[in-house]
Amino acid sequence: MSDDVLIYVTDPTPDSPALRQAISAAHQSSGGHLYVVPPETLTDPEGARILRSPEDLQEIRAALSVGDSLFANAWFSRRQDKDRAGDGENWDAGDFDCP
Repeated sequence: MSDDVLIYVTDPTPDSPALRQAISAAHQSSGGHLYVVPPETLTDPEGARILRSPEDLQEIRAALSVGDSLFANAWFSRRQDKDRAGDGENWDAGDFDCP
């Protein structure tokens, strides 16, 4: 799992050079106000809010577009540990049948 962080930026064209650099280094973007950035690029989070959990979204939910909300929900969902039956096992292991 990546150590990247999800940030919310009020102004996608910020005055802060540090924030502009973080945005330009983003690996992903919602196309709105959310960016997935490497943590080392975010040395001065002024103008950005780091979102560490879905609970952090509640405080800014009204400011997010539908696309931003979907992006954030998918980001947090992807980072959760999932217990999947047969994950990592051979296709014919246990109670699994040949396709």
